[in-house]
Amino acid sequence: MQISYYKRMKDRLDQELREIDSSVISANERYYKSAACIHACLLDFRERLLENPFRSVRQEIYFFKRVKPIVLSELMFQAFRNSYRNSLNIEGVRVAYLRNVMKKIGEFYAANRMFSSYIANRRTDMDEYFFVRSGKLRPRIESLFPENGHPVFKYFEPESSTSYDFLLAMLLAAARCEAFARRELADLMPKLLN
Repeated sequence: MQISYYKRMKDRLDQELREIDSSVISANERYYKSAACIHACLLDFRERLLENPFRSVRQEIYFFKRVKPIVLSELMFQAFRNSYRNSLNIEGVRVAYLRNVMKKIGEFYAANRMFSSYIANRRTDMDEYFFVRSGKLRPRIESLFPENGHPVFKYFEPESSTSYDFLLAMLLAAARCEAFARRELADLMPKLLN
């Protein structure tokens, strides 16, 4: 399996998402079109992965650490942003919602402090355990998302995930959601005070 194929797919997805984002359609339409593109890319990744094994452990680590989590985190972030935009358009309600999101993100970081530190410090010494499907440190996905039935579960299957690629995607999405929430709060707070 050529890792360059996955890079090309991700680059193509990035281009499609930029085109959707710059189109003159409603925010909801942009979300659904973006989600469909991301979903198609993830399904293509899965099919290729099952049909064409990686040629080396390095390729597998690269894919599960540098490619798939970025694409999956985009889907997670898009879903968060869309749910926020569809929430009640009352400043006080939105502020409460965003503060709750920030609290949950803080709890998520605290619960995953060691792995988050591993990623933030650009460590690689445990990559074979975290980002290879035969890795020894595979958490049960339920421990990452206790509420069964979460929409992103369909992207987790033992043969096309290491569990930690999923956790990394969640960390990447959480960072984007946190930055988005901070910007929105900075914009909403002056309106509340007036």
